[in-house]
Amino acid sequence: MLGACSAQTRVAAHGDAPSARRVPRAASARTESTWLDQVGARVQATWSTFVDDARLRLPATHPLNDPRLLTGLDCVVSRDGTLDDLRIISSGNRDFDEAAAEILRDLAPFPPPPRAIVADDGSVHVLWQFTRTPSQSGLAAAQIARADWSLERALPALIGKNELGRAAHRLAVATPDRKDVARLTALAEAVFAAALREGLAADDVQTRRAAASAAEVTRSAAIGPQVRSKVVGAFDLQVRLNSIRAVASLGVASDAALIAPFLTRGPHETVELIDVSARAMVALGQGDQVVQLSLRWLDQPDRAHTPDRSAVAAALTALATVRAPQAVSAVLRQLASADPLTRARACAALAPSAETPGSWAGIMRGLVDRDATVRAGCAVAASDAGAVVGAPASASQRLLGMCRDRDERVRAAAIRAVGRLVPDRAAATLRALPLERSALVRTALATAWARVPRGEAGALMTLARDPDGAVRAAAVAALAGRPDEPEGMARAAAMTADPDARVRRASIAALVDLTQLARLSTDDDLEVRSAALDRDALLRGRAATLAARAQALADAPPASLDRVLIARSWLLAR
Repeated sequence: MLGACSAQTRVAAHGDAPSARRVPRAASARTESTWLDQVGARVQATWSTFVDDARLRLPATHPLNDPRLLTGLDCVVSRDGTLDDLRIISSGNRDFDEAAAEILRDLAPFPPPPRAIVADDGSVHVLWQFTRTPSQSGLAAAQIARADWSLERALPALIGKNELGRAAHRLAVATPDRKDVARLTALAEAVFAAALREGLAADDVQTRRAAASAAEVTRSAAIGPQVRSKVVGAFDLQVRLNSIRAVASLGVASDAALIAPFLTRGPHETVELIDVSARAMVALGQGDQVVQLSLRWLDQPDRAHTPDRSAVAAALTALATVRAPQAVSAVLRQLASADPLTRARACAALAPSAETPGSWAGIMRGLVDRDATVRAGCAVAASDAGAVVGAPASASQRLLGMCRDRDERVRAAAIRAVGRLVPDRAAATLRALPLERSALVRTALATAWARVPRGEAGALMTLARDPDGAVRAAAVAALAGRPDEPEGMARAAAMTADPDARVRRASIAALVDLTQLARLSTDDDLEVRSAALDRDALLRGRAATLAARAQALADAPPASLDRVLIARSWLLAR
């Protein structure tokens, strides 16, 4: 926004076509007024002295006393207050023009201007007007003007200077017509992606974790380089895990080279890191490499010529992520291990290869193991295997019987499995179960009831009143996932004030009330806030939420968790 003819001159030098307008008063009135008061008071006083001298010392007919004189001065002030440029819009009287210009030159440098009134080119543009009437000159006629570049030019420049708040504000105040929405949306993606990049570099570890997680779910290629750097350079394990998932979500095959070293060091890494890395490698088309490494670990003996337990754990964890028919025989041998955890992991490793002869037999063997850890783990494996190729009748029958197992972990795993594999048969079994004291099992019941055919919402309504928060959360999530049962959806939507954050989080999926979502977006719990923002953007779409989300981003502190959540929600919307 430049004033008068000088705007055209300055724009021509940049080869861009800006829009000339006053700075919005709502955005900058206070900072503009404060700075102009500081500078303008001195200008006003000096100009009044000049006008009085001309009136008192020179004849009334002198050219300097012509009441029609009006000079405009277009000044460019740098961020440190230096007067970088001054252009005269002449009154026709050179002495009058130079008197006004000399005042500004003598008073410079000025106080450093506030950022809010700095233009896209990094300077402050002030248009001064000087007349023979002091009350209509100087401070009284000063105007902050700005040369706003086009958004295509301004936003990358502001992002490059780490002025993300200003970039977001520029986006927020844009008022496009319908034809302009697609252009603004494309520009907005760069701004919101920059907020995730900023979050990845934040000092706060929670913000870095959230930014890496957002990178995964939004699949934004614009932050690919930053998440790739976190795969290698992150000190926090959760940041690294989230970054690996984010890299895998981008689907760039060459990224497998970043992740492969974690698998190569498998026996010396945590089980969680092996699992996430193996899944990422499989997603990037490197399943064969995962299988080869796993078979090598299974063959590694220690000094006593017995299997290295850490190597076996790494191998079985990795094999649980990939179809590996050639590894089934080696995995079956691990079912004879004296270690219950190894036997449970062996069942999990058989699940992706369930169609291979011997796999289901191995899983069934685990379902009758003497150790509850193994039975529970193998029930989960049976559920996963059945989802791949369908469960044999013998396995389904066995799982239905395990719903009454003496161990709560086994009952919970079996209940989830039958709800997933045989939902039509599960209802009768679930209804016949005795009153369950274990919250773990009641939570599993809620998950299982969510999968049975329509008409069973009554059981979930009861579980939604459970005294345990985890049980209520599972029941509410199940009700929210059944839009064909309005009563259940209404019950889920009514749980937004529950004292347990997990319940509030689950209820959000049932909400369509934007006022309630706005309230939950300021919840004390991080996951509730994030879910509410995501749901709101999902319901309203990118175009409808762009201005509000951009302004919220501008108002949030730099590199903050709030910025990450705001950016995530908008990027997830469509």
